[in-house]
Amino acid sequence: MTKRYFYESFSDSEDLLKAVYTRAAATLLDGIRAPLPAPPGTEMTAEEVLQQALSNFFGTIAEDPRSARIVLLEVLGVSAEVDALYRQTTSVFVDAVLTVAESAGRANGLAGPNRRTLAVGLVGAVLMMTQQWLLDPTSEPLDSTIAGAHTILGAVAFGRIE
Repeated sequence: MTKRYFYESFSDSEDLLKAVYTRAAATLLDGIRAPLPAPPGTEMTAEEVLQQALSNFFGTIAEDPRSARIVLLEVLGVSAEVDALYRQTTSVFVDAVLTVAESAGRANGLAGPNRRTLAVGLVGAVLMMTQQWLLDPTSEPLDSTIAGAHTILGAVAFGRIE
């Protein structure tokens, strides 16, 4: 991108941040929404759907931690407009969790009248775990972080604790 095109494309650095943020968030969401298909003639279990969504999400983060930092850390507190974009994106993550839970077929814990509130809490928990891993990836192996997120989501969505 030339300097001239850059200045014609973005009104200021905040506008650029919003564009980068939107693209990076979409990449993370695509990972959640794209579980691998089950082998022909079989269906994925609820646990397999959940595990695949988490593995895709965290795998995307591990592949590009700089973009993940923008989505999960760097945008906070920049401006009221960027904060609104963050909240809007978080709501899309909540929708993705509900969609994954519904596709798993037996997410009884997310079936009641407070299902969205519970999904917001689950997204918050997973995003906090992700932020902590991004800030210090050596503190815990990524597989342990994924397992922790799986336990939290599984306990609430499917009513089980391992």
